[in-house]
Amino acid sequence: MSEQPVTSMDAPTLPSLSLSSLPPIGPNYGALLVGTFLSLILYGVEMHQVYTYFSTYYRDGPLVKCYVAMLVGIDTVNTVFAMHFNHWFLVENYFHPLNLTKPLWSFVIQPLTTAILIFISQLYFARRVCVGIPVDQRYATPLMVGLGVMFLVELGFGIAFTWKGFQVSALGTHVLKDLSWMQTAGFGTAVLVDVLCTSVLVTSLHRHRTGFRKTDSMIDILIAYAVSTGLLTTVVTIICIILNRIAPGKLLFGAADLILVKVYVNSVLAALNTRQSMWPGPQSNRDLPAESIGLPSIAPHRANADVRKPWKVPSTESTASEDGSTRPATIDIKVNREIAAVEHV
Repeated sequence: MSEQPVTSMDAPTLPSLSLSSLPPIGPNYGALLVGTFLSLILYGVEMHQVYTYFSTYYRDGPLVKCYVAMLVGIDTVNTVFAMHFNHWFLVENYFHPLNLTKPLWSFVIQPLTTAILIFISQLYFARRVCVGIPVDQRYATPLMVGLGVMFLVELGFGIAFTWKGFQVSALGTHVLKDLSWMQTAGFGTAVLVDVLCTSVLVTSLHRHRTGFRKTDSMIDILIAYAVSTGLLTTVVTIICIILNRIAPGKLLFGAADLILVKVYVNSVLAALNTRQSMWPGPQSNRDLPAESIGLPSIAPHRANADVRKPWKVPSTESTASEDGSTRPATIDIKVNREIAAVEHV
């Protein structure tokens, strides 16, 4: 009785009808793998920024340090989840493609962690708008209420997507299409928050222009910086929305999610690490106020400066001093100067 050799063809066979209902591997799980690779590159940049922050701004208050630690900690968990579902889908179930449609917990929970990370990141930018740059009191309360409502909407869509993902038995193409509108709505709300925060910040900074070249030059730099940080996150979020709409049944939006959260986290860390370059004058980089977490706020106020300077004027008359000598007449000039005090908040 001869033994037959075992070949690769002895792998378990699967029904062709079931296989045909599976989503394409390349545009779905291949995209997730590429998205994970790119997000890991951005995670390395994030770790460098974290090292720079704690080595440069070690005098920051405990609240700021806890905020940074919480943000990076949640993003680290999100990164671990991404590596886990990639390994489970593409390695552990290499010979079991039907398992690709199972709602794996680390994959289903990704929309929730994405919403939480975007929410925490946008809290920093919202705080910079509401506290860092004084806003007209007529608009401060509606602004904070509006931002609070939009934050709740973002978290609500993330929670709903995750909850629905755990309710289904298989994450097939039709299920992803049914759930895609939640991702689109959540990302759309994130875009609104970014645009609102950037617009209010730019408007408030522009109103604090004083007419003095140095102060206005610094305000122009802050405006350009605010626009660039808000524009980056907005553009990436819009790309996620476009991918979600043009391919609602595919996992391209999941790959974009992994990159999006890294962009938000890196934007916050970059804003914290660039405070030293925003501080005018010879102030030490390491001696910023402990409670400083935002951009410098420009608060112009008036200060009186007595400048008494002798001014020689042509005159035929001269004044006699106590020792009998003569000297040209002088005029005392008192100058009222406008200066801008830059304070960190």
